[in-house]
Amino acid sequence: MVMSSYSRIAFAIMALAAVTVNAAKPKVSIRFPKDGATFPDGQTQTYVMGNVIPPSAAVTCNGEPVAVHPKTGGFVFMRELQYGVNRIELVSGDVSAVCTVKRQLPVPKAASAISPYTLREPTGVMTGESVRLVCLTLPGRKVYAKVGKESIQLQESADHPGTYSASRAWKNTTEKPLPVSYYGNGLETAEAGTLEVRNEWPNCEVNGPRYEVRFRSLPGDGDTLGFPETGLVLKTTGYSGNHIRCRVGDRDYWIARDYTRTAEGKPAVNEIPDPSTGFAPYPAAGKKPRDILVVIDPGHGGSDTGAIGPTGRMEKDANLLQATAIGKALKKAGFKVEYTRTKDVAVGLYERVRLAVKHHADAFISVHHNATAASTDPREVRHFISFGWNERGLGLAAALHPGIAAVSGVSDRGVRPNSLAVCRNPAVPSCLIEFDFINEPEGEYEIFNNTSRRKAYADAVVKGMLQWLGTAEREKKAAEK
Repeated sequence: MVMSSYSRIAFAIMALAAVTVNAAKPKVSIRFPKDGATFPDGQTQTYVMGNVIPPSAAVTCNGEPVAVHPKTGGFVFMRELQYGVNRIELVSGDVSAVCTVKRQLPVPKAASAISPYTLREPTGVMTGESVRLVCLTLPGRKVYAKVGKESIQLQESADHPGTYSASRAWKNTTEKPLPVSYYGNGLETAEAGTLEVRNEWPNCEVNGPRYEVRFRSLPGDGDTLGFPETGLVLKTTGYSGNHIRCRVGDRDYWIARDYTRTAEGKPAVNEIPDPSTGFAPYPAAGKKPRDILVVIDPGHGGSDTGAIGPTGRMEKDANLLQATAIGKALKKAGFKVEYTRTKDVAVGLYERVRLAVKHHADAFISVHHNATAASTDPREVRHFISFGWNERGLGLAAALHPGIAAVSGVSDRGVRPNSLAVCRNPAVPSCLIEFDFINEPEGEYEIFNNTSRRKAYADAVVKGMLQWLGTAEREKKAAEK
């Protein structure tokens, strides 16, 4: 078909108008929650996070207006969760994004239920050792524990009605583990674990990776008490579930069975070697920056993205940006610097710790950016915080924190103890710093776009390190007087 010049001009104008309309058409994305997500019955709300392009576009959620960051289009707001299916629909112009999430219905608890409190898992003890039998149920009942064929009546606590307990010691060994259950009048029997009694247990040998294996005060989630070296032989005195109880000197330690092997015939140790032997004092008094090696740890990496912001920016990238800035500033000030990663690669948590030990580092700083749990509004809790675990790490964090907090521009939560994998290093002073909240729109924008604040953070770390060394020098001189 042959077109006239006027027709061609009109067609071009129509095509241009169509392009303009399409270009102006907004795009809405929901980053959190994921479509099809399920929340527990006790969770009454969740934040909804995402962004709109262009940032000037108006957005509503189920008909209610949503505040949008003027530069990134990022948004976050709280949404109540009803039992069952919840439909979240974001609309901008004639486009929408929808996610459907579910809040689980509460599971009714039987009025006749008994909850075992002790011996819930297979348990091993020494002959003559007192065993505590405890369960929880309705007050004012007759309740018993059955161990093998023996029934033991439990007594209700006067201070805690509904808590029943008794202590019992077995003088003889058991040929095989005895089944344990709790029962009572008008109550459903609750099956628990098993009980095994022995005069002695075979010694065990530690065969797990260095610093990944921990001594705990209790099986499972007890406090960290130390880090046994590979090849250390320990006297075993029982077990609970997947954790073995060991006796060293006059103290009990628990260690995960997965990190041990049987060591029958090998003598057990009477004391635990100090893993910090051979490392510099903390901090290293009398040293200049050129003598100090700092390991900078950009958290996450590779397939481990860390937290995600409203526009989809990832914590692993934010951590690398800030860590690189800190490393450059430290080098400029004369410090020696190593990184746990310089690219977008995955590095194991304990591999980061082992790298600091391998280099005999004087300090280890892990760089992170925070995010809230789904039920918490990040706009209300956005803050800056530092963590350490032992005396070494908390001392380092305390030296670095004030200067960083002064330039953060957000609420200061201070220095707090936290049993984080990278903070528990017994040999190298180690801390973890959460610089800002990436799942809050303004926080995400500042993290990736405020280069002057990123540099100010790095400079504050340098000042903190110098303060740390100066504190050590002053303490050294005071001790010499």
